[in-house]
Amino acid sequence: MTMDNTSPILRKQRFRLHEIDAALRAAGGVYAHAARLLSEATGSSCTRQNIQQWVHKYSKLNEAVCEGLEEIKDLAETALIENIRNGDTNAIKFYLETKGKDRGYMRQYRVSGPQGQPLTAPQAQVVIYLPDNGRDPGITRPITYDEYRARTSGKSTA
Repeated sequence: MTMDNTSPILRKQRFRLHEIDAALRAAGGVYAHAARLLSEATGSSCTRQNIQQWVHKYSKLNEAVCEGLEEIKDLAETALIENIRNGDTNAIKFYLETKGKDRGYMRQYRVSGPQGQPLTAPQAQVVIYLPDNGRDPGITRPITYDEYRARTSGKSTA
């Protein structure tokens, strides 16, 4: 009796669920970093794809990913606040542009043409080509957008 190459091979899981959970929390929810932490801690090989499969399989791990991401956001906000307290101008500007909009702190962009004139766009031209199937030659000539609008609105340009 021979076995097919397509038959599933049962493998013993190399990592415990609590180890994967701890690695995901320590890695801030980043799969590749969690895989590297697991590989270094256990000496067994682990890839980002392994972590991704386990997260999809176990909802508890998905919660660990979300909590890890939230923790990283908290760290970033704490570092931003520290930089603001230390007088970092870029941090102050960033904070006011993102959180101080209710007080008028926001980037404003003014777009204008040459010498501050309003922008103008060229009028679009619609060209309709019909195949020459023995029709009237006047039909097969290109028409301008104005002619097209006049014909479709019922007004004549002649």
